[in-house]
Amino acid sequence: METIDLTPTPLEYARIAQRIIEGAYGLDAPAGLTNYQVLWAWQAAENTAEFIGASTLAELRRGLAEELLRHYLIRAQDRPAIVITAETTYDDLKAENIRTEN
Repeated sequence: METIDLTPTPLEYARIAQRIIEGAYGLDAPAGLTNYQVLWAWQAAENTAEFIGASTLAELRRGLAEELLRHYLIRAQDRPAIVITAETTYDDLKAENIRTEN
């Protein structure tokens, strides 16, 4: 039986993160953030949730998850302003030192 890889591309992952941040948590990313910076903020919040004992950000109390996201969205402004394109690979992101797996 053939397997199908359903892993989102980095661009799709960045768009998913943006939609979750806006839709599920009601937060707006600061103006001017690139999709890379938004993805970095999302992954940093996920990593912090894991560090404090949750398996995902969604397992935390909503207020705490919102504060983590807000904190990392602000910090994301100091990350490189890389633009993720359809051609960007996970290896490219790893070269920029972003962790995209849990």
